Amino acid sequence: MLMMKSRLTGVAGAVLLATALPVSLHAADDTPVLASSATVFEHEGFSVGARISTLGVGGELGYRANEWLGVRGFANYFTFSTDQQFEDLDFDVDLDLLTGGGAVDLYPFRSGFRVTAGLYYNANKADLLVTPAPGTTITVGGETFTGEDIGRVDGRIDFRDIAPYAGIGYDGRLFNSVYINLDGGVMFQGSPRVAVSSRDVDPRIREQFDEALERERRGIVDDVDSFKFYPVVSIGLSYLF
Repeated sequence: MLMMKSRLTGVAGAVLLATALPVSLHAADDTPVLASSATVFEHEGFSVGARISTLGVGGELGYRANEWLGVRGFANYFTFSTDQQFEDLDFDVDLDLLTGGGAVDLYPFRSGFRVTAGLYYNANKADLLVTPAPGTTITVGGETFTGEDIGRVDGRIDFRDIAPYAGIGYDGRLFNSVYINLDGGVMFQGSPRVAVSSRDVDPRIREQFDEALERERRGIVDDVDSFKFYPVVSIGLSYLF
């Protein structure tokens, strides 16, 4: 489980390294490249941007209404395949990260620092598969079965469709109308929904296997329960019109 969590949130490390760079970069003529927070926004307007985050690669549209308030809409996507052990089973995992939504940004100091609240449409999911080789044994829910007896085991992990988000961020001007955007927060996606099944079980052991599979399912729920609070860390660039 720790391995999977590391893979899912590995992008966050790169983001944190990026934010550790000096805030006051200078061009060859000693003109500040990243403006001070007090002068980040000189006027209201629309913006378009792209970012990379623990939710994948994404884009966003924004509008800074005044020195206090802004709104954004965004979408993110990423997919990859791996293998991961949950409870007794080693699964092939196909992970799809797909989110979109909107947020309100409040700028309490009338600068680049902001406090954000929003909602995500959350279609993140993981499809699971175990196919035991003939002649092998497999442990499910603490009981041992043969590969011939159970065929294959399919599963899915997903979360509720609507997920609130809360976080903080910073928008700093790099040059002209180009800004760097940093965000950190939490998406509250609720307890995981886990389903597992096998369609090819020997009828003589169906009841026994179903009981073992239910124990396995409850164990997987425990393994991934921490993902109900999903960390969202991102870095991006935007252009203000």
